[in-house]
Amino acid sequence: MMSWSLALATYERRDVLEQCIHCILAQSYRPKEIVVVDGSRSWRENKAAVEALLQDEHGITLIYEEALVRSAAAQRNQAAEICSGDVLFFIDDDTLMYPECAERIMEIYTADKNCQIAAVAGANVGQNPLNCSNSKEASLLSSSPGGGVVKKAVRFILNANSRFLPYEDSFPSHDAPEFLKDFKVAFCNTLPGFSLTMRSEIAKKEKFDNRLLRYSAEEDSDITYRASRSGLLIKSLDAKLHHIGSPGGRLSTYTTTALTAINLVFLHRINSPDLKSSKFRLWKFLLRRSVIEAAKDVYYRDPLFPRFRGIIRGIHSIGSLLNTNMQSSIEKFCSIQEKLVLDK
Repeated sequence: MMSWSLALATYERRDVLEQCIHCILAQSYRPKEIVVVDGSRSWRENKAAVEALLQDEHGITLIYEEALVRSAAAQRNQAAEICSGDVLFFIDDDTLMYPECAERIMEIYTADKNCQIAAVAGANVGQNPLNCSNSKEASLLSSSPGGGVVKKAVRFILNANSRFLPYEDSFPSHDAPEFLKDFKVAFCNTLPGFSLTMRSEIAKKEKFDNRLLRYSAEEDSDITYRASRSGLLIKSLDAKLHHIGSPGGRLSTYTTTALTAINLVFLHRINSPDLKSSKFRLWKFLLRRSVIEAAKDVYYRDPLFPRFRGIIRGIHSIGSLLNTNMQSSIEKFCSIQEKLVLDK
């Protein structure tokens, strides 16, 4: 029987962390171990609270450590190195799994005898499982995005769901194994970190990029894109979970949007086989994203246009990060990150 480990990075939000652990303990397919790496100042108190949740649990090992570096990417790597399960669950600390979520995901890995699947994500639904009365009610929930006809049409025209630019000209391609016809899945180019699971050997080989500090935007797209060279990325539509999106300990909208764009530029600098091509494609990609983010600012009636300004900040970084040698680019990138976080 394949085993799975929870590799959880957390930062300054004990309330949702406890809810997350509560849902993990309610899984029908239980984890081998729970590994938490905490970047909070009160990590010892958080550890005691989680230990209390597990005091009557048997067969699940808890390892709770202070973060060596306060960064989602670094904390996930720290947790992954400790984990010993066949599959690592990298869900966020504010992701709440429905009781059969892990079972649905592990069924896919177990059926994948030839290891053609690199990573599997759960399906995000709008209802908190702690407020869902029964499994029948949960089975009726859909992960399809909401919105009116006009909103969907605009998103389609602008290709708004495309949020990551591959380092090569296209995403890796693999044939779908026959066994997947028995599962409700969607094929993906990248997977979101809040619902991410991955084969342990791939996660420990590829690793999250530790140079992405604090709010490590695009860390999930980066590692799953690299993992997709080894196998398929899929979303299990039956593996339901709820991502709260808690703002605790988080940065401003402008800062997170700017870091998302700048991180993408930097990731191309260190991973692209053709920087000239990447430079042109990044300009085109981020200009399109600027229109999308401006539309969001209008929709949310934010007069400061923080999303649009964040993307423009990312566009300004293209020259400074791509038109220089690697060491200078890394130093410049670290300086930009620190300034954005300090100026939040």
